[in-house]
Amino acid sequence: MEVNNNSLNIVNMDILAENETLIDELLDINSKLQIKLSDGGCIEASFWENNGIDDIAVSFSHDKGEIRMVSPFALNRDKYDESDIEEMGGEFDSEEEFEEWLDEIADYQDRILTFYRPGLEIFEILNNEEKEDIGMEIEFQPDSMNTCENVIVRDVEKLKKLLLKYDIPFYFGDNIHPQLRDFVVSFCEYFNVPSSEKKIKEFADELRFPHFPTLYETDKTFRDGKASTDKMPTTAEFGRVYSEVMKKLRINKGHLFP
Repeated sequence: MEVNNNSLNIVNMDILAENETLIDELLDINSKLQIKLSDGGCIEASFWENNGIDDIAVSFSHDKGEIRMVSPFALNRDKYDESDIEEMGGEFDSEEEFEEWLDEIADYQDRILTFYRPGLEIFEILNNEEKEDIGMEIEFQPDSMNTCENVIVRDVEKLKKLLLKYDIPFYFGDNIHPQLRDFVVSFCEYFNVPSSEKKIKEFADELRFPHFPTLYETDKTFRDGKASTDKMPTTAEFGRVYSEVMKKLRINKGHLFP
């Protein structure tokens, strides 16, 4: 486990192997992960990002930090064999040519780690009767550049009850990250301005899904008096400085962003 804490407690990274589960790790650290339904009814993590160069990796942001799940490139690559040639629409004159094709695209062909992971873990816990009752099933998308499994569900309200029944640490939220919510409350307190749901939503709408190290550096800019105002900035003013800080971090820290 790698831990990097600052005054806002915005980074707490746990690294899991592919055969470990989000559920077990979240229960172990007493945290929860927010999920949502896509427009197509697929269960997915609300806050995530793909990362990794030599490894297939996805970082999931939960209420207390991040969990980074890693699957070695070779493991993903080994999911493919000659039987995939026809399915993927490729034409290869030799095994060597097929191997070269795998080297080029296998890292994009992730059937193991995606932002759909929470749905797949829920699917493994529920029994067949419960799955049928809520209209839950696995859907396979054989897109040549995004091959993956996901889980669709039709009755979300019943699913919420099952999450409680089995103590599954996933929940459907308002799409505002808990750490962003905590940040806005702390930021308002610093400037002696009352926080409110309206203010939190304004920041959420402005920043969308913020990169928390950038958020921390932006916060320091205002608290250290380096910004253009010593008053509570508007969300637009904060967003402008946030964008400036992001550009600097992109330059100074190379691969900090995907």
